[in-house]
Amino acid sequence: TVFTGYATVTQTEIVDTTISGFLAPYSGTVGARFGTVTYEGDNGLTGDYLQVGTTRLADALSPSANFFTSRVSAGGTNLTNRTPASVNNLGIDAKVVDAPGVVPNRATSTNVRFATNGDFYYPAALTTQIDLYAPTIQGTKTVTNLSGSWPARVGDVLEYSLAFSNTGVDSAISSVVSDVLPANETFVPGSLRFTAGSNQGTKTDASGDDQAEYDAATRTVRARIGSGASGTAGGTLVSNSTATVVFRVKVDPAAAGTTLRNTASLAYRAETLAKNYTYQTAEVATPVAEEADVSITKTASADPVTAGAEGTYTLTARNAGPSTAAGVQVVDTLPSGVTYVSSTPSSGSCSVAGTTLTCGVGSLPSGASATVGVVVRIPSDSDATSVTNVARVTSTTSDPDMSNNKDRKSTRLNSSHTDI
Repeated sequence: TVFTGYATVTQTEIVDTTISGFLAPYSGTVGARFGTVTYEGDNGLTGDYLQVGTTRLADALSPSANFFTSRVSAGGTNLTNRTPASVNNLGIDAKVVDAPGVVPNRATSTNVRFATNGDFYYPAALTTQIDLYAPTIQGTKTVTNLSGSWPARVGDVLEYSLAFSNTGVDSAISSVVSDVLPANETFVPGSLRFTAGSNQGTKTDASGDDQAEYDAATRTVRARIGSGASGTAGGTLVSNSTATVVFRVKVDPAAAGTTLRNTASLAYRAETLAKNYTYQTAEVATPVAEEADVSITKTASADPVTAGAEGTYTLTARNAGPSTAAGVQVVDTLPSGVTYVSSTPSSGSCSVAGTTLTCGVGSLPSGASATVGVVVRIPSDSDATSVTNVARVTSTTSDPDMSNNKDRKSTRLNSSHTDI
């Protein structure tokens, strides 16, 4: 808690303030830290002090009878990660002091006094950090790709694990976990289960019949954890207990090239303080690889073709998405016996080596296409009745369907020979 203001402290002016609204642990040493920002707290002038309850605070750099010494420190150590990192800050004093045991057990308030028997000063801020008799929730959310790939790919199944522990001294009651699924992933029906804590086992997706459900309308996984949890109410997460909720999702096609980001939360009520709190886990991020379904079709300008004439093939590469296809390459294996004449790509360039024509057409956005026109000559003395031309397309972007990456075209031939 931070309290701000401005006051004057002299030998005849004392500043008292009361901090309340907390409940200290019932047993053990109560941990506490107090921080201050003051002005005109000179190292060479003594008598100034900060008192909590009946105890004057002190540490290695801040004696109890000369507390404000123009230092910038924490825990009795000068803070040097600043510019300039002066030891004597010429009247500006900012510090945090550890004060274990100063606040009594079961305390709900304490008095703080700024006073002096000598040096005058001006307090401007007071900060407090006091252990509470309350639940202390620690939560984690992790993801495992059950399909084994990283980054994830479209169609992969991800398993999320949500673990919540109470490391505090009081119980967390009415404990309910919520996880709103991000866009572009689909909940796997029947995958909800508790793997640690009370009520372990598989849960149905429906509401009201056990301690968890999936609400398709709001895309929310909801789980009531802790002892005594039911189909309608959260249970009690007692001190030093843990509950873990696990479920699965499937990566949708629209997730390609994005990152799935997700957090989970635990809503609970501190039993003794009777106050409601919500704990939110750190975000878990799952990158998804880009994906592009490229395909190719091949057509001929004439069928049949007369031996000795030229024939033109048109190769069309298409990208059905969802991502841009990078490094798209068309490879045309020319039939044995034909002669390559020329090629005309709609983008990029082509090269030929023997009977293999390779064309790099660059990137194709989702829904786009590129063409390559290929002209060949059929030998005039060919006795073949047909020729078959095979073309393939590839991309450096992951392709979910390889069955449409090849096409072949058979063209009938008419002989140019004349019988006598």
